[in-house]
Amino acid sequence: MSQATRRVTAGGVYQPRSRGAAMADALADARRALARLARLAIMRGAGALLFLGSGAALVALAGYDPSDPSWNNATGGPTANWLGGMGAMAADMLLQAFGIAAIAALAPPLVWGVRALRGLHLKHAMWRAFAWPLGTLLLAAGLGVLPAFKSLPAQDGGLIGIAAASMSAHVAQVYGRGWIAIALPVLLLLAGLPLSFLATGLRLTPILRGLANVPAAGLVGRLAGEDAEIRLSQSAQS
Repeated sequence: MSQATRRVTAGGVYQPRSRGAAMADALADARRALARLARLAIMRGAGALLFLGSGAALVALAGYDPSDPSWNNATGGPTANWLGGMGAMAADMLLQAFGIAAIAALAPPLVWGVRALRGLHLKHAMWRAFAWPLGTLLLAAGLGVLPAFKSLPAQDGGLIGIAAASMSAHVAQVYGRGWIAIALPVLLLLAGLPLSFLATGLRLTPILRGLANVPAAGLVGRLAGEDAEIRLSQSAQS
């Protein structure tokens, strides 16, 4: 007889449980199993939405063309963006607001979606949710000091970077210290980088280890190819 249908008396002797109690335990186990299944389905459904939404936005950014029709560019020409007109408008809005930092705005939900699809929980979710917008804003503000790419609609940091650069230049002018116009955005950039990475939930050590293995793998493959060529030449000569 299974443990689910037996009980222990005070003297340590197992006694069979009633059918009603055993049925109640079975129903309780079934409810718990269904609750776990529902939570897993909800988590993976939310993960799919995060992954598809952020992934589509990244594809739209990758296919950005400044000549595409958008909110700030009224043209009757064809749309070159990979996701069509909606992709062109989304890419233009993201680049207008954040510039290159739009990638940092989309990376965390993309990683969160992948983790949720795999059934993995996000550790320290509240802290990462707080670091996500803060890191994006600081990163965009810091990028405003860098030389601008001509193809971007609002420089490297978008409108946020332009505003931060203007405020830094104003503070430098007030205090008569020209270096402040560069130092403040750089500090914002240095603060935004770790926060943006922290928001993703990724770990730095495995990433660095993987990057270090890439050259090693290439070297091993090259040496193996050279060794194979030497053996072929030797066999041909013999």
